[in-house]
Amino acid sequence: MDSKKKKILIIAVVILILILFIFYLINNRNSNITVNNPNSNPNYVPNINEQDNKLVELTDSNIFFAIQNVINNYYSLLAEKNNQALYKILDNSFKSENNIDEFNASNVIYSNYESVSYTAKEIYYKNINYLTYYFVNGYLFNQSMMGDNLLYDDNLNFLVIVSNKSYVIRPLKNVSNILTFATDYKGENISIQSGYNLQELEVKDNKKLEFYLNDFINLMFLDSNRAYQMLDEKMFIKYPNLSSFENDIENIYELINSQIFGINLKEENNLKIYTINDEKNHTITITEEKIMKYKINF
Repeated sequence: MDSKKKKILIIAVVILILILFIFYLINNRNSNITVNNPNSNPNYVPNINEQDNKLVELTDSNIFFAIQNVINNYYSLLAEKNNQALYKILDNSFKSENNIDEFNASNVIYSNYESVSYTAKEIYYKNINYLTYYFVNGYLFNQSMMGDNLLYDDNLNFLVIVSNKSYVIRPLKNVSNILTFATDYKGENISIQSGYNLQELEVKDNKKLEFYLNDFINLMFLDSNRAYQMLDEKMFIKYPNLSSFENDIENIYELINSQIFGINLKEENNLKIYTINDEKNHTITITEEKIMKYKINF
């Protein structure tokens, strides 16, 4: 990667981490709202009919980003090598299997992170015995403080288990397909008292769209094929193959790297179509099928 592209990528990663930090601040500000399950009502208690081991895809953006926050907090603790906090939030069976105690978590688990952001791509959940299990697939960007090392890991999976106000997290090291794992998962008979609470966010459209745009920018440089597949059908006329897209990445960056000035939303055929006007008077269209599944036109 040449120096110009590397500089652009560093800026994009920093912006993405800043957006995640804003989500984290919102999360702390709303700390009185507890999410026990994927219903938006904080006082919701699942009824017996929901304890049926049914696997459902999570489509609530507030809870989706709250779960994403949980995993980003986990990576922050790893970067800080905060072994005591890691010990509290890790699932007991994971700790037992890996001989993790209050002093060695960051030695047992890879923890060579500095400025890190985890992006969830899909989340499924089950309610079993009044516990909610969230199965998360996503990818990670890590940037060294000096900006000379960029890491991209494209398939990282987690299980987040929630009971009442508490959650624990289990890294799924040997899972390659989160949907297969989630479908077969039968649950555990556990008690959760980590002291860490999962709290609901209120994610506004402008912040969600800023996140989408910066996520797309990062992927253009680190996983161009994935970014290419996020174009809508009209964009494939302009970029009929991956090479044509890759050759124009720097120009695309100039088109979509600016502040959102205005947003118009219309809904049709179960799709949310966002028309974004930026400060440079460009128009960007994002068509969202569901959270983190969208197509872009610019």
